[in-house]
Formats: sequence, structure tokens, C-alpha cells
Amino acid sequence: MLKFKLFKGVVLCSSLASLFLMSRCSKENMLNETDSVSNLTSAVYNLGYDTTGIKINGDTVRVEGDIILYKSNLNKTTPRQASMFSGSYLATSPIKYYIPVGITDEASILAAITEIESIQNLKTGSPLLHPPYMNLGFTRVYSTSDADLIFNMYYNPSSAICGEAEAPTVVPNLPIVMIPQLKIGKNVRLNTHHWNNLSSSARKFLIAHELGHSFGLRHTNWRNGEPEYGNINSVSVGAYGIPGTNNSSKNPDANSVFNMNTCGKNWSGFTNGDKIALWHVAGNGG
Repeated sequence: MLKFKLFKGVVLCSSLASLFLMSRCSKENMLNETDSVSNLTSAVYNLGYDTTGIKINGDTVRVEGDIILYKSNLNKTTPRQASMFSGSYLATSPIKYYIPVGITDEASILAAITEIESIQNLKTGSPLLHPPYMNLGFTRVYSTSDADLIFNMYYNPSSAICGEAEAPTVVPNLPIVMIPQLKIGKNVRLNTHHWNNLSSSARKFLIAHELGHSFGLRHTNWRNGEPEYGNINSVSVGAYGIPGTNNSSKNPDANSVFNMNTCGKNWSGFTNGDKIALWHVAGNGG
């Protein structure tokens, strides 16, 4: 089912912390070597993203249509972000979000946030893989300087992309937690050319989809665009399934909110696989 960035055993460093920080690893030089399109593409591929249709504009690198990376942050980005290890992945909860004054239909943004918060008590599967509650809450702030997550608008009538979101980066081990955690991708950007023509239901769907990317989730139907595995320096890389979700076909969850090319689709709720994926990323292990 939903695909994500797994770094288990991918980067051979001396400790789990150094794995996340990419320090003293043989791949660090490659990640920093962005002086050519081919080198940058190789670095992005090493991170486990599909490089088909990669778009590069200054520091911005757009992959898989609506996921944003930055050249300057590649050495802070780990392969297959949402990991298989147990524990709390997102470093911040509640997530402080900012909605600009005057944004069109902020109610749809709030509705999508409420939907994510509403799956806090999902109880299926193994408690070791899926803890009994999510560590994923939200609180609204009214200054960008206070925000972990910012909703932005832009206008691009020539683009088929309805919205995009930044992928998360990694923060060092916290003194008490002692496990690496993800810093949520800060910006969710909405193309007003499409946003203004979507129903409130479709806007809610779009926001939920992009928030998944900001947490580190890929597209559920990733196999439509790339092979399951690649081989980089004798290490298998590629997209891996979140435990407890279906990975058996190119379109394993046809109604997933996180499928590719779903702009304009009306909200009908998260599938069970979507809930497990969000739970996996934000599970607190308690």
C-alpha cells in the first residue's frame, strides 16, 4: 500500500544517529555534489524517489509531481523518510500551523486537519507495528515565525499540479528521546488556478494528500512509475511498503487519498491503509 522512505540498512554508518545525519557516510559527498543535473538526479534517486519527470528550478527539486526537495537540504534528507523502526517519527506534536489571512476557503484546510486528528484511536494490527494512539495533533498559530507548517498560495495556470508539499528533514537525536526524528516539511503550496475551481470536498482531499507528503509519505500507487528495487553501490533501494498495508499491485488501494493524480477527487474518507500509514508515521509507541 502506501509507500514511504525506508532507510533501514541502506546507509552503512556507525550508528543509527549517523545514519540519519548522513555524517561520515560514503553517500554524503554524492548528496552534496549538485553541480550537474546528472549528479543531482543520482542523489535524489539514492534517496529512493522516482526521478522520472524530475523538475529542477534553482534550489528547488520537484519529484513525483508534487513532492518538494531542496538541493541545500539533501544532506539532511534520509533515504525513504518514513522509517520502519518503532517509536515516534515526527519531532513536533502538536504541529503548529499557519494559514495566511484572506486565504480562500480556510474551512477546507481545517476540515482536512480534523480528519487526520480523528484517526487518533485506530486499533488494528500489531501493537508493535501500530501503537495504540497517534502522536499527531495540531494547533493554530498566527505568525509564520511560530509555525512548523505553513499553507501558501501561488498561481500557475500552465501547471497541472494542484498543490505540492515539502518533504521532511531529519533532526538529531533529542537528549531524552534518543532516536532520530523527522521535522515536518514546512510548506504546503496550493495552486490557486486549480484551487479556486475545486469544490470544498475536493479541496479537503487535496490538503489531506499534501499533508501526507509533508509527513514523509509517498504515493500509494508508486509502482505505476518505477520499479520496486534499484541497486545503488550494491545496496538495494526503492520504495517499501508500510507494515500492514497492501503492496501487491501497481494500484493496491484504488481509493487511497495518497494515490498519484487525484486532484479534483472529492473527499470520501481515508482508507484503512491510509489510516495505518499515518498511524505508522505518527505513532508514539505508548
